[in-house]
Amino acid sequence: MAGVYYLHKLKKLSIISIICLFALQCEKGWLREILNPTVEGCNIRTACNYNPDVNKFDNSCEYASCIDCLGMQHGVAALDSCGTCDAVASNDCKKDCEGIWGGGKIFDCDSVCNGTNLLDQCDICDADAENDCVADCAGVWGGLMERDQCNICDGDNSTCKDCSGDINGTAYIDGCGDCVGGNTGLDACPTDCLGVDGGTSVFDECGICVSAADVSCVQGCDG
Repeated sequence: MAGVYYLHKLKKLSIISIICLFALQCEKGWLREILNPTVEGCNIRTACNYNPDVNKFDNSCEYASCIDCLGMQHGVAALDSCGTCDAVASNDCKKDCEGIWGGGKIFDCDSVCNGTNLLDQCDICDADAENDCVADCAGVWGGLMERDQCNICDGDNSTCKDCSGDINGTAYIDGCGDCVGGNTGLDACPTDCLGVDGGTSVFDECGICVSAADVSCVQGCDG
């Protein structure tokens, strides 16, 4: 029974010793370092090397390495290959067809650097402006429609023929229904005293417009 008693006392003493040792280590910061490790560095937000995880300032802050080419701290402006400083990457200069940064030479439509070949409106690439396609009368580039002699696009010259079939001729149908004038060699039928084309009414001896068969006018001896 005595051995069991002393064994129990020894276990309690061991437990107390472990607790005391653990407490001693805590006093030295051992547990605190595990739970909240020390991170040294710069914790000033405006600094270039700011670290939000820093919990121990070490006076290492610097403010020069993050200044862009426009002098803005933490700015995004950058020099392109032509020495232009801005924050717009889309307008950065590029090499031309001779490999010169910012150069103005480009490939023409025939892949000739600084060449003179051009695409015409029909997508034909050459350097001869004389053979460039043109728009037809309907406005179609390279189209085949033309204006006829009557100035009608894709017409057949029928709209300006006169009655004798001459294009832009001057022949016409007179009051008697005949094609006269122009190249016909014919004159228009006359109009009688009643205004009837081809009519036969005439002025009689009395100065009255009557039909040709009317002889009712009789003059006296005094005329």
